[in-house]
Amino acid sequence: SKLMPLTSPSSMEFHLPNRIDPQMRKIDQFILLQRADGSFDSSKIESFINKNQEQIERSMPDVIRNDVKYDKQKKLLIWSTALAIKLLERDFYEFRDEWILLVEKSKKFLEKYLEKSVLGVLELALKFLS
Repeated sequence: SKLMPLTSPSSMEFHLPNRIDPQMRKIDQFILLQRADGSFDSSKIESFINKNQEQIERSMPDVIRNDVKYDKQKKLLIWSTALAIKLLERDFYEFRDEWILLVEKSKKFLEKYLEKSVLGVLELALKFLS
């Protein structure tokens, strides 16, 4: 039997949107913001949490802020990922079967950097969002 030629990626129809489609459900818009390592970028989630970059930075817990192992960018990524988890749990609870695995991945990201502080940081994230 003859083998079919492989299609090159450029000939494939499927692509991720560069910009978020406003017709898309809010939950889908949010899910698309997750990065490959499970983290969420603060500049991308600010409109969802109704806080600006400065407020997000200022609210960063000391356990993250005072950690000398990471630069400011990494610390922001850690904090905004905690915020994203809590936002999903609070605002999109009814869709949890759609995001539960995403949150698992995000929690693994947090555990890698926060170790035993994850639960405390998640509590602080919920407080900041309320």
